[in-house]
Amino acid sequence: MIENEINEKYDVVIMEEKKYQDREWIYEQYIILKKNTTKIGKEINVTGATIRYWLKRFNIPIRTLNEAFKGRKRVFSEEHKKKISEANKGKTSPRKGKNLSEMHKRKISESSKGKKLSEETKRKLSDFHKGKKLSNEHRKKISEANTGKKRTDKQKQNISKAMKGKNKGKKVSEETKKKISESQLKRKEINGYINSSETRKKISKTRKERVEKGEIEKMIGIKNPMYGKHLSEEHKKKLSEAHLGKELSEAIRKRMNKDKIGKPRSEEVRNQISESLKGEKHWRWNSNRDEVYAPYGENFYNNQLREEKWDLQKGRDLLTGTKLEEGKKSHFHHIDYNKSNDSIDNLCWLANKNHGRITGYLIKTEYYKELLQKNLQNIMKGKVPENWNKKNQELFKQEKRVQLKLIIIQTNKKEKEMI
Repeated sequence: MIENEINEKYDVVIMEEKKYQDREWIYEQYIILKKNTTKIGKEINVTGATIRYWLKRFNIPIRTLNEAFKGRKRVFSEEHKKKISEANKGKTSPRKGKNLSEMHKRKISESSKGKKLSEETKRKLSDFHKGKKLSNEHRKKISEANTGKKRTDKQKQNISKAMKGKNKGKKVSEETKKKISESQLKRKEINGYINSSETRKKISKTRKERVEKGEIEKMIGIKNPMYGKHLSEEHKKKLSEAHLGKELSEAIRKRMNKDKIGKPRSEEVRNQISESLKGEKHWRWNSNRDEVYAPYGENFYNNQLREEKWDLQKGRDLLTGTKLEEGKKSHFHHIDYNKSNDSIDNLCWLANKNHGRITGYLIKTEYYKELLQKNLQNIMKGKVPENWNKKNQELFKQEKRVQLKLIIIQTNKKEKEMI
C-alpha cells in the first residue's frame, strides 16, 4: 500500500518485465508465430523500432516487405481506394508497353493455380470487364489456348445458366453469322463433325423434356422457323452433295416412314412431284420414242418360228443359259432392238428378269446386242456359248447329245421302214 502511494505521488512508472530482451521469447514471437514487430511491441507497450533493434542484436533475420505480406490479404477501405484512384488519374501506368518474360508469366500462372476466387471478387471482375471489347489478336490467343480443351459438366451448367434467355429476341448480324459458320467448319475439319452423336442426343433429350414441361412448343407448321421459307437452288445443291453416299439407319427410316403415314400431300407438293418427273426428267425416259412405241413385225407372233427358236436354244435363256420353264413367262426378244426386223437371226428367247435387264431404257447398249449375236451363232454351229457358266454349259451339252441320239434313232427307223 505504502509503495503504491509513493509511486502515485512521484509519478513513477514500473515497467513490465523486459520480455523482448529474452532471445527465446522474441524468436518465438517473430519467427515461429510470425508476428510483425509492431504487433509484438503493442503487446508489451514498446515501439516496433525497439523490437527491430533487439532482433538485430540477437542476429535474428528480419523479413523483407514481400515476405512480410506474402499470403496476407491487404484490405483497403472504400475511402482509401477512392484516394488511390484519384491520385493515379491521368498518370501513365509504369507497366505500359512492357512485356512480361515467359519465366515471369509461368511464375504468375503457378502461383495462381488452385486459388479459388470469392463470389464478390468474381462479381467485381465481371463488372470490370463488362462492355470491354477484346482485340482480334487477344481473341485469337484465347481461341488457340482453348482449342482441344473439354469443359467439365459444372462449367457447361454455369455457362448455360449465365446465357439463359440472354439471346432471346436478338438479331444476329451477317458478320456474326459468317463467323459462326467459319468456326463450325473449322470444328468439322478438326473433329470430322460439328456436333458429336452424343451431343445431338443430349440436345434432343433436353428439347423433348422442355416440350413436355411446356417451356417451349413443338416446331410444327407456322411455329417452325423455316415455315414459308424457300431454299435457294445453291443451298439445295449443297444439301444434296452433303447427303450423297450417306446411309440412313433402320431406326431413322422407320421414324421417317411413321411420320409420313396418314399425312396427305398437298396439291402444291403433288404438282411439284409431277413436274419433277415429267418428260426427260423421268428415269425411264428414252429419247428415241419412235423406237419404243414402234409396232412389231408380222412374223413376230408366228408360232412356228417361235417353236423353232425354242428348240434351237433347247429351252434355255440365250444370255445366261438358264433353263426356261414353258409354263412361266419368257420373252421373245429382238436382238438389234429393231421391232420390225423379224429375221430368224435377230430373234431369241430370254428369261423375264434378263429381258428387263437388257431392255431398260438407260441400260440398253451395244454390248448386249453383240453378246447375244455371238451366242446365237455359236448355238447355230452346235457350240456352247463361252459366257454361260460351267453348269449351264454342261447341261446344254447333255441335252444336245440326247437330241442327237433321238435324231439317229428316228433316222435308223425310217431307213428300216424303207427297206
